[in-house]
Order: sequence, then structure tokens, then C-alpha cells
Amino acid sequence: MSSQKKISIHLNSNKPESFENFINSIKSTASNIENIEILVSIDKNDLNMIKIIKKHNDNKNFIRYIETSLIKSFADAWKPLNILLSKTSDSVLFISCVSDDLRFVTKKWDEIIMSYNHYYDDDLFRIRCSKYKHEKYLDIWECGYKPDSYAFYTKKWLDIVGQWNPCIGPDSFQECVSFYMSKYGENYKRNIVNDEIEFTGEEVSTSLSFKDRI
Repeated sequence: MSSQKKISIHLNSNKPESFENFINSIKSTASNIENIEILVSIDKNDLNMIKIIKKHNDNKNFIRYIETSLIKSFADAWKPLNILLSKTSDSVLFISCVSDDLRFVTKKWDEIIMSYNHYYDDDLFRIRCSKYKHEKYLDIWECGYKPDSYAFYTKKWLDIVGQWNPCIGPDSFQECVSFYMSKYGENYKRNIVNDEIEFTGEEVSTSLSFKDRI
């Protein structure tokens, strides 16, 4: 069984309980956990998060983390993600940026993702999995408020783009990239819709009060 990482999942988290439930959902559904790496950004000196990470890090390099003080509010949440992207293992083929509210439901979802390897000869494509996976965008503004938040991108896609985002919103930014690619013609419409992979928890922050969400 290869120990090289093939799928990389990136996120921010400062909610130990939610992060642990997220990790448990991956462990209970993935067919080969050794092929997966979790890269997470946590707040500096967040000992509760570090404790959870160490508890679940029973597989070599399963969870790697960075500590930063970059996030002062939700508007800063994008900033550590580009750092995580730079730390992605060279062997990785697919990358996704998610929330710790997400829960993987589909068994062997990682095998499904890997089945698309080299789907296009140039390896430039993404696999759409979120509730907006069937969405067609008529103008660039729609990419901002209803992007495909939980797509899996080939590493080559992100290597060429060079970042998750230049400002707030990795999902909306990558949706804009896809939107403009599609304008070049059919050969550049590189969206694969997958109806097999199921998540729960796509509605971020639903457990928070109205005041906290604002």
C-alpha cells in the first residue's frame, strides 16, 4: 500500500469538536486513509486543536497544521489557505478546500475521486461535488454568491492558477477561473459533475446564533 499522498484537503479550524467530527467522517468513509493528507490552519497556541490533531494523527503525515494569527475576522479566513497550498505534498493529484462543518457520507469517496485521474490528457479539470454542482453561470457575478464550494481540483489546475485566492473566497475565485475558461470554447469547459459523492454540513455556521453569524 503506497504511503504517497494522492488527495489533499485544506481548511481553517478553531472548533476542536467540529474538526474532530470532520476527521472522523473522513476516517470512516475513505477506503485508503494513507493516500489522504489534511492540511489545517489553526490559531496560534490553540492547544485544544493541537490535542485533537495529535489524537488523530495515528497515520504518518495524515494531519499537518500551521499556526497563524492572520485571521482577525471572517474577512481574513482566506489568508492562511495560500500557505496551506504551498505545503501540499508533491505526489498529490487532487486538492479540495473545505469547511470543518462538512461531513463525508459516501463510502470510498476517495476511490471515486481517484477514478478521474487523467480524465483529460492535460490534467486540467475539477470534479464538482457540492449542492451547486449542476449550476450554470450566466454572468461572472453568479460565481460570487453561489460557487461550487466543495469541488476537487487537479493539482495541476492549482499549480497553474498559483493560489487558492487573492482575496476573500477561494470557492468564488476558482469559480471565476472556471467561468472565464469556459468562454474560450468547449475544449476549456473542464467541469466534471459527480452525483455519487454525498456530504452533509454544506450550510456553514448554521449552528451559530444570528449575531455570531453576522
